Amino acid sequence: GYPEILPYALRHLTSTGTVLDQTRGNVAVVEAVRVTATIDPSLTFYIDNIGVTNIGTTFGNIGGISSGAPYTTADQVIFGSLSIGTTNQLAQRLNAVTNAAGGYVVTAYEAGTMTRIGSGDTIPDTLCNTAICTITQAQPWNGVNASRSEFGYTMINIGSSIPFTEGDFKPFGIGCQNAQPVMFSPSVPSGIESAYAVYRITATTVQAAGDYEAKIIYTATSTF
Repeated sequence: GYPEILPYALRHLTSTGTVLDQTRGNVAVVEAVRVTATIDPSLTFYIDNIGVTNIGTTFGNIGGISSGAPYTTADQVIFGSLSIGTTNQLAQRLNAVTNAAGGYVVTAYEAGTMTRIGSGDTIPDTLCNTAICTITQAQPWNGVNASRSEFGYTMINIGSSIPFTEGDFKPFGIGCQNAQPVMFSPSVPSGIESAYAVYRITATTVQAAGDYEAKIIYTATSTF
């Protein structure tokens, strides 16, 4: 508001109180100005194909990316014709950042087992080596099971944290109630953090011919 003007007098007195000289003036009293601002909570999460479209690209010790690599986008992972009796791998890059004090967590689940369109044939979720991995426990997955086709994933860290050993595999949980964390930060990140999600499919010689499909749902949540 407007300042309040207050007059004053400055006097020079003798020891007996006689005024020798004086000066008059005014003081403007201004109310303190309170400056406020709000930073709204923010969370950014997106998927892209940066670093995953080159055939043969290798992440750690898990082998190379398959021939479908050039067709990977932010919302599609197109394996095309699978190589029978070997590992087929494609990847996407996940990216997240938040200003939440407790950081963020990204979870993932599949809507259902990878299924041949128009039929009940499936590519089962992976059991890894000797049936030791689960949706909560990633384990090494080496080679191909000659009697069982399989679908699974691993995470490769590039700035974020992942909740299991990099390069170990596990199956996706089916349904939102079985969503599992795939990358996280326990505090405010210094910038955008990323991780590669690498999808692996193996197929036996007796897997029914046709087009198969699975839907993976990612959810990013801030922690305040």
